[in-house]
Amino acid sequence: MKRLIAVLALVVVPLGSAVTPAHADPVGPSIGPVCLTLSPFANLLVLYFTPNGVNEFLLNGKDIGVGNRAVSGNAFLSGSPAQLFLGFTFHARDAAVNSTIGGGTMSLSTLSGPGFARAIDGGNFTFTVAIATCPVGATAGVTQDAPAVAPNSP
Repeated sequence: MKRLIAVLALVVVPLGSAVTPAHADPVGPSIGPVCLTLSPFANLLVLYFTPNGVNEFLLNGKDIGVGNRAVSGNAFLSGSPAQLFLGFTFHARDAAVNSTIGGGTMSLSTLSGPGFARAIDGGNFTFTVAIATCPVGATAGVTQDAPAVAPNSP
């Protein structure tokens, strides 16, 4: 229970406070890092959410759990009860690792929800996307204003 309260305080409250009225300038500082898991897979996404419109966010970060690949995408808040809709791309690191696109719908009341991904080579995957506690050192090399795709990145 203490973990849930901490996650709500550190993740959901800032995301909720980033929701801006229609008349306000919606672009602001990034929120994060926010860590997401894609269970049952070993992926651990370390993401920054940058406001990009009313209830909309740009995503930028890395998958430090599998392949240390750059991740970019979009997210938006909608619905009652509130849900966070995610769409993202895992960028190829080299010729041996294909790019993958995916997304999910996460309930802000449960901090999890269904997700899917499709690899460029045709593999399809389903998973549960969920907020996770970022492990110590998880944000090393992940910055909120780093480009999502670095040319010739290792």
